[in-house]
Amino acid sequence: MYPYVETPWGTLELYEGMQIAGAVMAVLVQMILLYRKACRKRCVLFSALFGLYSLIGLYAGALIRQTSYGKLQEGSLLRSVMAGEGRHYLGLVFVSALLCLPFTWILSRFLRIPGEEQKRCHRIVLNSLAAGLLVQHIFVRLGCFFRGCCYGKYYRGPGAIRMPGGEVPYPVFPSQLLEAAISAVLLVLILILMVKDYDVFGIMVAGYAADIILTEYFMDQKGSGMIWGITIIQWWAAGLLVLGGGYLIWQRPWRRQGR
Repeated sequence: MYPYVETPWGTLELYEGMQIAGAVMAVLVQMILLYRKACRKRCVLFSALFGLYSLIGLYAGALIRQTSYGKLQEGSLLRSVMAGEGRHYLGLVFVSALLCLPFTWILSRFLRIPGEEQKRCHRIVLNSLAAGLLVQHIFVRLGCFFRGCCYGKYYRGPGAIRMPGGEVPYPVFPSQLLEAAISAVLLVLILILMVKDYDVFGIMVAGYAADIILTEYFMDQKGSGMIWGITIIQWWAAGLLVLGGGYLIWQRPWRRQGR
């Protein structure tokens, strides 16, 4: 792990660099997919929704992290959340899943998109958002790996890693890389389905939630709040899994778009 890298412009923390690169790549992927699917004149505006989700998701992610680990700033949950410190990417996916439909509908009305084209545009926007969210999540988890945060449990088997800066004095499981790898596989799957004209947003939401629930078992859970032996982050992810199931029922992704 290399938490810092020297550049001609000074020292760069790779975690922050990966966060920025992930957001930029996510927007680019969305714009490319929107453009290829004939939302050409509107792709910039629809991609701007990702920036709005990211802003709201920042605080949702902070809420999830604070309720999971109880790291309150000056004893106030609200103040701690508004500071946006210690956020979890789960918050961004949750916000996107909750708001993508109403926000897309509002923007479609604002742009005066006709009824039938509006339905098609909604599907295109949701599919592109699914790909963008997974792209950014991969970058975020790689950033965590470089920084040495969100590390795994004590582990001495194949692939064991040690944290930079002496975070812990023993080898740990590469949980960040496992989570990123699962998201990469999920990304490839939904891109293949998108080429075949299937709806994939529900698959992405449910798949991401399952990724979080699974990989939490491999992470170091010191200080993590638990209910019935399940971490609070996993409970949040379970809620997202239910939401993803709702999308699956609504979209019926086993059918191609327009059928």
